[in-house]
Amino acid sequence: MTDPSRYCLPDAAEVAVKDSWAVIATYWSLVEAKMASALLASEGIPARLADEGITGAHPLLAIAVGGVRLLVAPEGAQKARTVLELRGLLSSGGPPPVDPGPLDEEAIEAAPADESVREFLKARRKPQG
Repeated sequence: MTDPSRYCLPDAAEVAVKDSWAVIATYWSLVEAKMASALLASEGIPARLADEGITGAHPLLAIAVGGVRLLVAPEGAQKARTVLELRGLLSSGGPPPVDPGPLDEEAIEAAPADESVREFLKARRKPQG
């Protein structure tokens, strides 16, 4: 006979205790998130990652799910932030900035098939004024 309690939803208080983790950082790279998590673990700060599975399976979905979130217990949040900040692993939260400058140069040097593309890129480089 199957145990019917297996199919019951957990008590609300039990869910609150399990989910009392604070998001202290968001990473767009799974590798960077795992490094941060391992660093916290080495410092004795319990941490876990949210959305690492989907991001690991398909890295381009990191943007869709909001990145990989690093979670710690609320009482260890300040110490965790300090440790990550000292090691340069505290992310700003936004996706990394893209510098289109080198891409423009590369596109111009690649001799586009259509001359209008070259003219567009050159015009874009000229200072507006």
